Amino acid sequence: MLGRTLELLRGIDPMELVADPRSRRRALDLLREARSTGFAEGELRLKKLDGTAFPAELSLLLLADETTRTTGMVWRIHDLTER
Repeated sequence: MLGRTLELLRGIDPMELVADPRSRRRALDLLREARSTGFAEGELRLKKLDGTAFPAELSLLLLADETTRTTGMVWRIHDLTER
């Protein structure tokens, strides 16, 4: 979907995948919400490795260890191009 292998996605700053300033602001809002509540979802535009953009629905889920310390975040991306 993003035109990148798993190796290229590991450790990448998620903001590198955001296609435009409006979507960047929305992504930052989603990150803040996920860090605050543990979950967030919304729509924005993402870009592929070749620079083309597509509409996507994101669900962000905060991951924590047994002491509730944040250990990561999962982003589920649903391509909305066909919608």
